[in-house]
Amino acid sequence: KFYAADAVGNLIEYNTSSSVTINAAPICNLLEFGSERIWCANIPAESGSRVRVSSFGGAGYWTIPANVASIADAPNSFDFQKDDGENILCMKNTPWGMVIGKRRSMHIVKGFDNATWRKVVIDPSIGCVDDRSMQMKDGVLVWLGTDGIYEWRGAGGPVPISLPIDNIVKSVGQIQNN
Repeated sequence: KFYAADAVGNLIEYNTSSSVTINAAPICNLLEFGSERIWCANIPAESGSRVRVSSFGGAGYWTIPANVASIADAPNSFDFQKDDGENILCMKNTPWGMVIGKRRSMHIVKGFDNATWRKVVIDPSIGCVDDRSMQMKDGVLVWLGTDGIYEWRGAGGPVPISLPIDNIVKSVGQIQNN
């Protein structure tokens, strides 16, 4: 199966012969897949700081029960610094959990279900500028931030790796900021 989102219409599921609109799913800007679920981030109708997570193994069930913490396979949602005025710009499933990036902060949701998930701040001031720049390369997460290219190996803080080409990277960052 293949899923598509465009922040305007409903989530669409494609298979080899047809497509289906998933009306129950939120309309979102970013999609990622992890822990046998669909992760949907930057939801215009709810919050640009929210990530919603589908139920285990399916795309059609998104209603969050009142007792979500006691139902491991139920859908869930997470808000990331909802009052900072920034939207989620990057999301990537990694071996360490789901990494969520805003322009000036990085977060991770660790665990595999509602009984084990926990939010952790990776860095309160280093963020990302575009989801397309966030990639896993040789077991390392790499992305473009507002002031350089960073890598993260799943522990500690992000490390700047663009210092030798800093003037070129900053000119690209300036383009992203405009």
